[in-house]
Amino acid sequence: MCRQSDRHQREWECPAAAPYFNSLVISVLSVVLFAAPLFSQEPPHSAEYADLLERASVAERAEDAGRADNIRLSVRGRILDDSGQPIAGAVVVLLGQSEPLARTHSDDFGEYEFENISRERPVPATDYRDGVTTLAILMAAGQQGGANWTPIQYGYQPPRGSLDRYEFLRDEPLPRSIQMRQDVVLGPPLALEGVILDRDDRPLPSVEVELIALYPTSGESVDTDRHAPTVGQLRSTTDADGRFRFPHVPEGMIAVLMLRHPDYYGTMAVMATTPAVTELASRFARGGPVHSSPARLHLDEAITLRGKVVNRKGEPVPGAVIKQRFSRGEPTQSDAEGNFSVAIAAKRVSDENAGVNVSPLTLEWPADASYASSAPAISRQDILDQQRLTLVAEDAIEIHGQVIASDDQQLVADLPVTVRSWPRNDSSPPAVRTDAEGRFRVKAQAGRWLVTCGPKAGFDLLTAHANPSGGKGFDPQSQRIVDLIDPGQPVQLGIILDRLPAVSVHVVDADGQDVAGARICITRAPDRQPLRFTRRPDALPDVEDGTTDDEGRCSFHLPTLLDGDWTVTAEYPAESPRQFAVKTLRSNRWRKVDLTLVPGVPIQGRVMIDKVPVANARVALTDDRSWIDDDPERWISSAATNDLGEYELVAPLMDERNQPFRTGRYSVRLVDLPEFTQCRKTIRSVSRTRERNLEGDALLLKDFDVAIANGEASGRVVDESGEPIAGAVVRINPDSTLLGDPTLQGYATTDEWGEFRWTGIGPGGFEPLVVIHGKPFAAPIPIEAGRRGIKIVVPRD
Repeated sequence: MCRQSDRHQREWECPAAAPYFNSLVISVLSVVLFAAPLFSQEPPHSAEYADLLERASVAERAEDAGRADNIRLSVRGRILDDSGQPIAGAVVVLLGQSEPLARTHSDDFGEYEFENISRERPVPATDYRDGVTTLAILMAAGQQGGANWTPIQYGYQPPRGSLDRYEFLRDEPLPRSIQMRQDVVLGPPLALEGVILDRDDRPLPSVEVELIALYPTSGESVDTDRHAPTVGQLRSTTDADGRFRFPHVPEGMIAVLMLRHPDYYGTMAVMATTPAVTELASRFARGGPVHSSPARLHLDEAITLRGKVVNRKGEPVPGAVIKQRFSRGEPTQSDAEGNFSVAIAAKRVSDENAGVNVSPLTLEWPADASYASSAPAISRQDILDQQRLTLVAEDAIEIHGQVIASDDQQLVADLPVTVRSWPRNDSSPPAVRTDAEGRFRVKAQAGRWLVTCGPKAGFDLLTAHANPSGGKGFDPQSQRIVDLIDPGQPVQLGIILDRLPAVSVHVVDADGQDVAGARICITRAPDRQPLRFTRRPDALPDVEDGTTDDEGRCSFHLPTLLDGDWTVTAEYPAESPRQFAVKTLRSNRWRKVDLTLVPGVPIQGRVMIDKVPVANARVALTDDRSWIDDDPERWISSAATNDLGEYELVAPLMDERNQPFRTGRYSVRLVDLPEFTQCRKTIRSVSRTRERNLEGDALLLKDFDVAIANGEASGRVVDESGEPIAGAVVRINPDSTLLGDPTLQGYATTDEWGEFRWTGIGPGGFEPLVVIHGKPFAAPIPIEAGRRGIKIVVPRD
């Protein structure tokens, strides 16, 4: 059970794990949408927020289910305004899978705390960033109306765009108890409101409005790389005048509104909270309309199409999922008698130019996968005549097999088996694992399938073809093309899986002594991404980092499917002074690797504000390609400054042959600075230089100082006639040197008067880059900190 913090003079109990909600996926957006806007301080301003608070109160009074797969989540932090001042009395809710887990208020110092909150272990979903699990959404709102949200994430997140998307379900182990710290900055008060009308402009009452928030991460694109399985929604219902309102939503948000009414065709609307995100919201909506608050939205009348789902014997099929293809409408399920009803837009059906077949339906198998999916086409005349349809569910084909190790003929248990349709990867059943006897069983529709066995440490990967439709197929046991069984019969696969030969790694120091406790990692050269972070299940096995034993040895396995360069890295110890070793394997046929640790190269410098040293500021050395500044797992090394503002980092810049450990550049980044939150993540990149000294050949980084600048620059963007240009993105040329995070400080959007302002830029000259409606325009104007009245004239097309 949870116990409250001493500084909160209230009592509340730990809630039971919130039930999972079906994750809402909008395929045309290609992004999983995170939880969104919040509520105001008690008493709530609208019914939807009152409902959210009531559900949180009920969850807090519920007893702990005590399930074995539950986790204990502790989150604490501060609620701040945009100037860094604490906010007292803010409402804070910890949101699970669309259900609140607990709530509290910030104290006089703006601090909040959730301790030992019990919740169900999150289930991994497709198309989310490898290794990162979103545990909950932290939603907060202040008394003055400011609001924000923050995802509570656990795990590793690799650089943006470095890997492909997931194509399978992955089981990421989570500890039983997780403690996190998360500060939340509340923006200015903002509300979304509007009215919903029919095509005759008459207000529609009782329309359900569901709000889903999407947050852009830069001025050029929506973040389509970060994915998480958690989706949170806020709901509202229109009043008698057809009006809805979401008070106190975060600024800079793109709102997706799902509109539903039993007598009207449901649709989706996109709203922009500020003019700065209007252009981005338009691209997000694929050229569709983007509304601003207050919005006027319309719904079309619907025609209800009714029918029944039966199998080949004429028996009703309950639980079949009926969807409209190329539609944003909600899917429906057949009842116990097999009956279903689907709403179709009357406007589209009445259009004679819509074609013979409109709004074809997709019939998917129920949860037990006893039937296969199909896509019957419905004619426009049948819809207009309100004909009752009969959909026939085809029996599913069963694919089952047994996996045996090739060397000792042992059964391979707990092996992931993924079945994917081929050549298209759609309507694939969930992944399964082999049992204690190495057997697996999957039900699928008729067609051609690829059965992938793995990844599993110590075993190679194998992809076999299954063809329930009959014809030719690949038999993995005989390694040849064979005639498969007749259609309609179970597909039986006997799979022989090869074991991977072990690669022995031996680590010694400069004196030849064994090194125990050295961290070993094998990466794929030249990408140098650890294998455990790879998303392709049919390419690489699941190889984790290892640690050398008392004899300085550690074993790994390299896949035989992929030849090429591999990099073995040793690091010891975790703290400074650190030693490193690296060796490149030119093939996957290596069986023994000897590594000799070499001391790292020191990097020294100072952190200052206006030439005044800053103590207790933390700096980190990262790969210049890394964009995750605040993730310690991505730091090569880190250190805190002393009273004189001095720091010393250690870089692995050479191997046992005095060759560069990595190519490219490194960055020393200021990742945490007390009392100067506006200066977070000040960046200065440092190029490596080759120098020779008396002690031998070494690769050194030049000493340098990180200077924190609070300068600002401002100006206007106009056309040749002097008219201001609103909504233009003005950012510092990426080739320029910027002392500050370019995504936060070197980027601005013009307001309705065409004005912009940069903050936190350092000394030196910069050239601005203006982006108007997606077209870049480089302005050859030098900009320095403190300069005002900069005028940028954009020529006409």
